[in-house]
Amino acid sequence: MTENVRAIVLCAGAGVRVAEITRGRPKSYLPIGDETLIHRQLRLLEEAGIKDVTMVVGFQAKLFRESFPGYQFVENPDYRSTNTGYSLSLALRATEEKTVLVMNADVFYDETVIPGVVAHPGASVAALDRKRNGEEEIKVLLGGDQITGLGKYVNEDLSVGEAFGVYKLSPGMARYLRREILLQNNPKAFYERAIDQLLRGGHVMNVYDIGDAFCMEIDTPEDYFELINTLGLEPGDAQQG
Repeated sequence: MTENVRAIVLCAGAGVRVAEITRGRPKSYLPIGDETLIHRQLRLLEEAGIKDVTMVVGFQAKLFRESFPGYQFVENPDYRSTNTGYSLSLALRATEEKTVLVMNADVFYDETVIPGVVAHPGASVAALDRKRNGEEEIKVLLGGDQITGLGKYVNEDLSVGEAFGVYKLSPGMARYLRREILLQNNPKAFYERAIDQLLRGGHVMNVYDIGDAFCMEIDTPEDYFELINTLGLEPGDAQQG
């Protein structure tokens, strides 16, 4: 099943908000125990049997290439002035034939998440954490078992939780998403804005509810220290590779 899945890992950003603890390294090089966040994500993909992996890099692109010589890379040279939508559009293909797994590199989640999303019967799926539903989160509106709205704009009182940055896209939806990002022509937008527009147009996306499983996005130093404390680990500086 996973031979027809390819993963796109978005790790181009400079991580300005966590610069005081990354010390010139990418955010995804922050240590989580004995491995970095990005090493952990790639390990989880490998353990799930997903071998076709493309990393979208920008800040410290050379470091990623040297650390992971066996992977495919797409470079976003405009990473300082663009957002995840633009980065994703560089890696999506106009003739996409595989199911695409889209992952943000700055998120920690349990090892059950990737296999759960891939195995979900829905053709297009977003991982959902019902425990987080704040102003900064990409919030989810549901109609039955299908997502009807997705974005920071969603009313917290109506949202069922957070889509934290692990998505499965059917080949068709991946092609439409690439086209929608290009049509919106807003390089500063999150890619979820384009997904939301597709949903409004009748495309279908289900949710994989992670239940009691843990996940956390690292946006600030406080997020990182909270994560490390929750896991019972010791903090550290971003690692070389």
